[in-house]
Amino acid sequence: MALAAAEVARRDPAALQAVLPADHVISPEGEYLASVEAGANLAAQGRLVTFGIEPTFPATGYGYIERGSPLGTFGDYEAFEVDAFHEKPDLDRATEYLATGRFLWNSGMFLWSTQAISAALERHAAKTWELLRDARGPDLAQAYDRVESLPVDVGVLEQASERAVIPVAYSWSDVGTWRALSEVAPHVKGNVLTGGGSLWAIDARDNVVWAEKGSLTALIGVKDLVVVRSGNAVLVCPRSRSEEVKELVTELPEEWL
Repeated sequence: MALAAAEVARRDPAALQAVLPADHVISPEGEYLASVEAGANLAAQGRLVTFGIEPTFPATGYGYIERGSPLGTFGDYEAFEVDAFHEKPDLDRATEYLATGRFLWNSGMFLWSTQAISAALERHAAKTWELLRDARGPDLAQAYDRVESLPVDVGVLEQASERAVIPVAYSWSDVGTWRALSEVAPHVKGNVLTGGGSLWAIDARDNVVWAEKGSLTALIGVKDLVVVRSGNAVLVCPRSRSEEVKELVTELPEEWL
């Protein structure tokens, strides 16, 4: 994001910047565009704007934004101060967050002016900004190798004072878990099938199957499972525990990664 901010600053210092991960699924489009317009109006005032998703269950796979005092209404959307950013919680903590009504899922979508993000980077991530601000051509790769690997939430937003959040309730998924995939992928006879493979199911429902083209997955008498077949690896787990795949990856021997 710092590299993009530096490039935009060279081209148009007065521009607004929207940071939008490419793997999100959002609908309806009209509500999304209206929230971006609201965010643009807020960003024009110098705020670093985040979009917080109204949570529908105690997710442990998302970071959370704790909203504070109201900042006013922009179009159809209210905006709030950000009291704090919180890393991905365990289930008990996520349940507490949900009960308060003050916490939002951190969508990872941001909107800010070039001037505001440049100033924030210079203030809160000075080393990164110094390395990337003027790096060009062959010097860029060398500079990038020296940049600290740090999320913008931690490196900038947690320290900034001019941040804001717009709560949104449209349908959103970052498709970051197998559970999330089941909410956006097509269903085949009561199960989700992706990857190009084939599925044969008998008395099986609500399973998420990813199988490579040319392969067949057969299910009998099971439900609420995630079944992934990729190359010489197979994953089977309950859908409710699909976010634990990250823990599995940390424990696997290097030759299987």
